[in-house]
Amino acid sequence: MSTLSRDLRRALENTVRQARRTAETGARKVIEQLAVHHHEPWPGMTPSQRELRNRLRAHGRQLGDRHDDRRGVQGIDRLTTECAYEDWHRMLFARYLAECELLIEPQSGVAISLAECEELARAEGRDWLELAAEYAQRMLPQIFRSGDPVLEVALPPETRSALEDLMKALPRDVFVADDSLGWVYQYWQADRKEEVNRSEKKIGADELPAVTQLFTEDYMVLFLLHNTLGAWWAGKVLAAKPALAESASNEGELRAACAVGDVEWTYLRFVREDGKPWRPAAGTFEGWPKAAKHITLLDPCMGSGHFLVFALPMLAAMLVLVYLQTGFESYIKSIGLFLLLLSVPEIVTNTLWYHPEGLVLLLIGLTFLFLVRDDLKFGRNFYLAALFCGLAVATKLVGLFFFLAIPYYIFLGWRHNRIDTRKAIVVAAQFVTIMFCTFVLVNPFLFWESERKFAWKTQSDLHDAMGAGFIVEYTSGPLDWYNLVVKKFSIPAFLLLSAVSVVIGALKGPRRLLNQLIIIWAVPFAIYILVALAIHPGHFPVPILLPVFSSLPAYFTFFTPPKLTGSFLDYLKRHALRLVMLVVGITIVAAQFSFSLSRDIPHYLSVLNREQNSRSLQFYEKINNDYLLHITLARPLIVFRDVGMYIPDSPKYEMHFKWGISNYNTIQKFNSEMLVLSKQHLYDYTQEGMLEKGRDPDFVLTYDFYKDALEGTVDGFTLLYQDDFGVVYLSTPLYVNYFSSP
Repeated sequence: MSTLSRDLRRALENTVRQARRTAETGARKVIEQLAVHHHEPWPGMTPSQRELRNRLRAHGRQLGDRHDDRRGVQGIDRLTTECAYEDWHRMLFARYLAECELLIEPQSGVAISLAECEELARAEGRDWLELAAEYAQRMLPQIFRSGDPVLEVALPPETRSALEDLMKALPRDVFVADDSLGWVYQYWQADRKEEVNRSEKKIGADELPAVTQLFTEDYMVLFLLHNTLGAWWAGKVLAAKPALAESASNEGELRAACAVGDVEWTYLRFVREDGKPWRPAAGTFEGWPKAAKHITLLDPCMGSGHFLVFALPMLAAMLVLVYLQTGFESYIKSIGLFLLLLSVPEIVTNTLWYHPEGLVLLLIGLTFLFLVRDDLKFGRNFYLAALFCGLAVATKLVGLFFFLAIPYYIFLGWRHNRIDTRKAIVVAAQFVTIMFCTFVLVNPFLFWESERKFAWKTQSDLHDAMGAGFIVEYTSGPLDWYNLVVKKFSIPAFLLLSAVSVVIGALKGPRRLLNQLIIIWAVPFAIYILVALAIHPGHFPVPILLPVFSSLPAYFTFFTPPKLTGSFLDYLKRHALRLVMLVVGITIVAAQFSFSLSRDIPHYLSVLNREQNSRSLQFYEKINNDYLLHITLARPLIVFRDVGMYIPDSPKYEMHFKWGISNYNTIQKFNSEMLVLSKQHLYDYTQEGMLEKGRDPDFVLTYDFYKDALEGTVDGFTLLYQDDFGVVYLSTPLYVNYFSSP
């Protein structure tokens, strides 16, 4: 595989960056000449130009360019970017095909060079790029599309000439290297990426492609896939049908023969050399897998892999818990338990956004795993348990709730004469030392006194807030936690079944030590959140309940009767209780599955469609179409919004928001001109009795401000719009200027 050298990469980068600047300047110029941005066509435009203008305006709106219905003007930023991109990449890809001898002249069926294409174009009095596109369109119709209005925009001659010079200046080695196509898109985004990074603004939809290079053109992905996986499949087909490789008249016939279901291998290329049989252009290799199940896919364009990052710790934690309780001895039990744990509604919620609870659960599970593997030997596994316990402390402090489980484990070793008293003290000290060192090493800022003080203050403030409430005092009790658990984790019967299971597992069976440790770990943590915490985040019980839920195999092992011997009636009499308890357990588990799926499926669908169903996005669309488009300032509008309210990052706005609550001082600090506030947020802090519950002496300022916002009397502002979701205020001078009746 040939790759670009450092010098060639630098040359390609400089060329592509210059090409984007040149192409966008020319594209904007010609788009403005077509009056795409203007409210009406220019007087001298021909009918065909007017028709193209209309199509371009429609296409621009599809891309996201905003149209002002009142004034008739339309943005052209996205249309300009696409026009520049398509023209440059069409030119560049034509050279790719020519240099790789894949630009085929249709009448002769012979590959031609770019110079030969230009010569043919001169003979026909045509543009060489149009002719190259016509030839290439037969092979790669998705790249050289016909009917696309963007490709009908003729760049100014000086722009076209400059782009051709840039393209022709690149050496041939660039176009035959295997990795050059991947670099092209990244370099196209390089200037934009630097611009976004310098702005230090929040990354939005317009900035994301430039900053992450996550989005690769479909044809690039398919071209690579069809000529790797497709070539492998075609090699198998031609090996099985050698007559086809001899008799096929063209590549289309071969693609049709190799099609798999709906996959037609559109971009798959074949070659035939010196009368030999057809073969995939990518080649066939003896070392390639013989069956699809042996194929390994290495995807260098997978993006950030954020769903994988979110879900992987939780999935790994589930597997650890299942292994601890089943040893993977029965595939049916292991898979069933894994699916049961994975279907818990709060677990599904945690895998759809990032929160460290999955990692915490994994570290707790690994602590259990190595304690069980150690089996009171106090060897290497015991100290690995100390390491993972320290990581759990470093991640979220919850590892500290092993403060009873570890002494109990050491006590068992002493009681069973595995260690004496002196050894017990030594291993306890070693466990604490390893745990402490791990905690410090993964939090190196603790080496500085000022950072230690800051961390201590942060944790102290957080503990106080969690115990009493953020901003105002919360009322709390065990019943509140119970209601949360039966809403987000399990039905009451399953909760009881799990408690019975872990107790049975602690008293009977081969995994007594594991279930004893789970109980001694879970009880103090559960007491802490029941008694000490006023805040009720749904993820807090995850490290408690999931290990308890995982103990279900102990229940079914205990109540499963032996195999039938003797008469059936005698068997029923002897094992009636066990059979009844077994049926009860199965029924409860089935009900739990039903409960979980009834919540998981709607939740997943709501996340999948959240862009369409988002109240925040709908609210923005309403105020944007009815009000924001009519505000035309020579500078950004200064907007203050609540955290849950959406306003896109845009040069039109200077955005400010504040976590928690706000008041008149907040909006004056930012010199706010527009306020976008959440109705629910206003209701939450203006309920009866809230003033008495306020923990902050300045809460009265928030209460007064929110009361004014609900009553439509915010000082210095005029109510612009409100519904049951949000409320918008505009500074009175701007309101008078843009919206007051004459």
